[in-house]
Amino acid sequence: MSTSAQMNDVLIVGGGVAGLVLAQGLKHRGIPFRLFERDSHTLSKGYRFRVVDDGLDALKKTIRPSLWALFEATNPGTGQPNILLLDAVTGKKIKYAEIPKSRSVNFDRRWIRELLSIGIEEQIHFNKAFQKYDLLPSDEHNSGGVRVSFADGTTATGRTLVAADGANSKVRKQFLPDIRLLDVERSVLWGRTLLTPEFQERFNRPDIMAEYLSTIVDSQSPSHPCLFAPLKWPNNGKLSGLSPKLSDQSDYMFVTLSFETPSAKLDTEEARKQFALEITKTWDPQLKTMFSMMEDTAVLPIYSSRPDVKVWPTDERITLMGDSIHAMAPSGGSGGYTAVLDAAALTEVISQSWNGGDWVKLNDGICGYEKGMRERAKQSINVSFSNGKWLWAGKDWQEYAEIDR
Repeated sequence: MSTSAQMNDVLIVGGGVAGLVLAQGLKHRGIPFRLFERDSHTLSKGYRFRVVDDGLDALKKTIRPSLWALFEATNPGTGQPNILLLDAVTGKKIKYAEIPKSRSVNFDRRWIRELLSIGIEEQIHFNKAFQKYDLLPSDEHNSGGVRVSFADGTTATGRTLVAADGANSKVRKQFLPDIRLLDVERSVLWGRTLLTPEFQERFNRPDIMAEYLSTIVDSQSPSHPCLFAPLKWPNNGKLSGLSPKLSDQSDYMFVTLSFETPSAKLDTEEARKQFALEITKTWDPQLKTMFSMMEDTAVLPIYSSRPDVKVWPTDERITLMGDSIHAMAPSGGSGGYTAVLDAAALTEVISQSWNGGDWVKLNDGICGYEKGMRERAKQSINVSFSNGKWLWAGKDWQEYAEIDR
């Protein structure tokens, strides 16, 4: 492709779910793009999130039908997002919340990133760590654009830059340096416990295994809530039999445990496991099996954006989506869902502004997208803070300090 032709490209920085959904939407509509990912390949890291109702509708409308069909055939669990509340010490059921007339799909990040990379492999560029961008002015020969520089010394020039590089977005730090994240003063342990015969025998709670999502609360230590959900794959996990581009998977229990940010370094699998077992030492032994047999863990601090996302003068040469502009605590269960909605909305806006080689009213479109994005973010972030109050006795967002990240 010639340099002049590439000037029309949408440049996406970040190969997470939001960036990939946007890329697939542009591909489906014949709009030129390139996606730049800092890592060396499509990573196998990541954990479950959920997408419900209008998020699923938005994804279906955004990606091509054949990819949606593969999504439907390979996703690890669909159903009503009902929630079971359990007592940590006794293991007994406390409450069961039904959410009628709602559909929810489990998104395993490893699987969805593989699936959303299918068909756009040539447009994804790895080992491209963002360094800076320069906005290019318009003149009599072109309507301006953006040049992105990467840590390896290379550059890319295109029509508009979309930041999809996560909560620690370097694009946001350059574009909107005054925006700070809030330190929610907590960390979360994420892990997987494989649903092996040994685990099933020791856990021995088929009543729980049948549920979509369960929450454990400890009245003696209310600041240590645990959320978990079983993920069970179709075709016995042999997804490669449905598409050679997908890896085979194993059924597992997705487990999260939240706590005050620890002073000790939890930098090994064993240290994280022992820490989890220590703070749950009074819990029901069957429930604790999830922690004693857990693997593939990580501990991450929780940061959040403010719900009143800053308004800035729209510039059609750069915009943001997902965690890069509205990170949120996992207590709302809406981070991934909101990112998918962002990507779908931005796809539609860009599509309406693309006129087969020319851009028409792109600035107006981006402005409308950013307004809707802020409204979505405000609602989701408020829910996450509200849920944090009953999950771990959290505070109002105004009470948390900003952190420079």
